[in-house]
Amino acid sequence: MSQMRVAVAGLGWWGKQIATCLAQSDRFALVYGADPNPPADVEAFAKANGGFQIRTDVDAVIVDDAIDGVILTTPNAFHEEQTIAASAAGKAVYCEKPLTLTGAGAERMVAAAEKAGKVLGIGHERRFEPPFEELFEIVGSGGIGRLLSIEANVSHNQFQALDNTNWRKDPKMSPAGLYTGTGIHMTDMFCALAGRPVEVRAETDTLVFDKPMEDYVRAKVLFDSGVHAMFSALSCTPFYGRFTAYGEKGWIEIISEANVDWGRPTHLIVSKESGKRETKTFTYNAVDSVTANLHAWADANQGRGTYRFTGAHLVDNTRIFEAIVTSSRQGGTPVKL
Repeated sequence: MSQMRVAVAGLGWWGKQIATCLAQSDRFALVYGADPNPPADVEAFAKANGGFQIRTDVDAVIVDDAIDGVILTTPNAFHEEQTIAASAAGKAVYCEKPLTLTGAGAERMVAAAEKAGKVLGIGHERRFEPPFEELFEIVGSGGIGRLLSIEANVSHNQFQALDNTNWRKDPKMSPAGLYTGTGIHMTDMFCALAGRPVEVRAETDTLVFDKPMEDYVRAKVLFDSGVHAMFSALSCTPFYGRFTAYGEKGWIEIISEANVDWGRPTHLIVSKESGKRETKTFTYNAVDSVTANLHAWADANQGRGTYRFTGAHLVDNTRIFEAIVTSSRQGGTPVKL
C-alpha cells in the first residue's frame, strides 16, 4: 500500500492535530508544514512528528511536485482559492470545514477536484465516530421507522479565552458564531440523513461576547424528504453536546460528555418502545475518527474505496451555512435553497 505524500497548510491548533495524526499513520508521508507565520515551537513540533520541512509560502507548497495531496487547515476565506489552485496542479485536497463560505464557491471547489480526477476530502470527522456510525446504521436500516425530525446542540466556551482578534471570533471568517466551527458538523449529518435541504431560517445574537462577535445561533432546516431539523449552539456555556433523531417507531440520541479531542465517553440511547431504553457507552481514542477520515480520503484517491461524503453533501451543507448567515442577518427570514 503506497504512502500518500502530503503537506499541511496552516499550523495552528488544528493543523498540529492533523499533523500529529499523519505522522502516526503509515499511510502518509508528511513532507511539508506550511504557514506564513509559523508558531514559535514549530521546529520542535516538526522534529517530534516525523521531521517534516517548514515552509512559509503556502501558495508554493500546495502545488509542489514533491506532494500528492494537501490538507488545508487555513482560515476559512482562503479555502476556495487554495483548493482550486491545488486541484489545477493535480493534487488531491482535504479541506477543513467549513469547505468555504458560499454554495457557489463549494460548487467550484467540487468541480475543480472532479476535473483533476480527485476526490475532495472534508474535515467532518464526526461521521467516523462509532456512536454516529451506529446511528446512521440504525436510521438507514429503518430501525426507528421513517425519519421525521432531527435536533442537535453543540455548545462550549473554549473560544472565550481567545483574543478578540483571533479569526475564530471574527464575523468575517466565522460569520455564524459557533455554528461555523462546530455546528456545521451537525448539519453535515443532517444532509446525509435527510437528503436535500430546501429552506433555512436562522437567528444569531450576542449574549456575552463583545459585538460584533456572535455567541448564540439557532437554525431550522427543512428537507425535501419532509424531515425537519433544528440546530442550536452557545459559545459562552460549558460543553454540551446532543444529537437526536426521531422516527415513527422510535428515537435515537447521542450525548457527548466533552469535545471530541478530550477523550471523554459518548453515550448512545435508543428507544423503540415506550418506557424502554437501550444505552451504549463508547470510550475510544478521540483522534481515531480524524485518522479514519484521512485514511478514507486517501483510499478514495488511490482507488481503494468510495468516500462517504459526496459532492452533493459538500455543496448542500455549504448552502445551509450560507443560508444561516443570510437568514440571521435578515432577522430570521426564510431562505429558499
